[in-house]
Amino acid sequence: PVQQRIDEVERRLSPTRRMDWAYFHRLKSLLEQRTGRHAGAVREAGRALALADETGLPALQLPHFHARLANAYSAAGDREAGLREMDVAVATASDA
Repeated sequence: PVQQRIDEVERRLSPTRRMDWAYFHRLKSLLEQRTGRHAGAVREAGRALALADETGLPALQLPHFHARLANAYSAAGDREAGLREMDVAVATASDA
């Protein structure tokens, strides 16, 4: 049922509202992680961050996307990547 809802949300997203897609992939990363699909969580968090950068998401929101990726890496067992990405999140937050 949850996957069907996610699929429905994805079908309804406008291709022209790319910033919405960044948030969609961020949320999808959370779902992947919570259901134990850690590689999918990292992949979706990476997509979200790439879209956030590409679409010019406000600087105040970027740290959340970096922190999501850091959390996904850590949950997947890649502690070093998680810490590196968390450092980026902190630096990005400091810049904002």
